[in-house]
Amino acid sequence: MRKGGMFGNLEFLLEFWIVYIKKLKGWRDL
Repeated sequence: MRKGGMFGNLEFLLEFWIVYIKKLKGWRDL
């Protein structure tokens, strides 16, 4: 994990939300 300060946290949150939304949409589509 590289030190990016706020940007590093934003990157982590972005990935988390993408996975979360994909799971949510996948569950709703099924």
